[in-house]
Amino acid sequence: MRKKLQELDHEKRYTFTGFVERPGKKRENNHWKPTLLLTNLKDIDGNRITDHIWINYTKGFRKLGLLTKSDKVQFDGRVDEYIKEAVIDRERNVVIKPPMKDYALVYPTKIKLLNNHIAKQPVPENNAEFLRYIGDVTHDLKRMKRYFSNGW
Repeated sequence: MRKKLQELDHEKRYTFTGFVERPGKKRENNHWKPTLLLTNLKDIDGNRITDHIWINYTKGFRKLGLLTKSDKVQFDGRVDEYIKEAVIDRERNVVIKPPMKDYALVYPTKIKLLNNHIAKQPVPENNAEFLRYIGDVTHDLKRMKRYFSNGW
């Protein structure tokens, strides 16, 4: 659990900075959604909030272009509570980690790229193409293939 996020007022927006580690994806309602792994997340005063956090790769992040490792971003966001799914070893039918409460950052706005002033490649407009790019980056295309309906 992210204790420092838990301590923040969930109704208030805060400014954060973090470093891009890599893009990713999550499955939500039978669809894949792009995400972004940020590391060394700090508040505007430079206080460390968490070592890493996954955040939705929203239109605001997409406007910056294809973000790469070590890009420093700044954004405003709100803390939200959720239940992290259990980790289960399906072969042995054993729960490795039970479901637990955790905290995320949601509704990012005022998104800025702080450390890279070189023009970025644009993000593919088509969501399937963007997810294909993410699969290439994360070397995970095999697992994603079955979810594409465009004849892969």
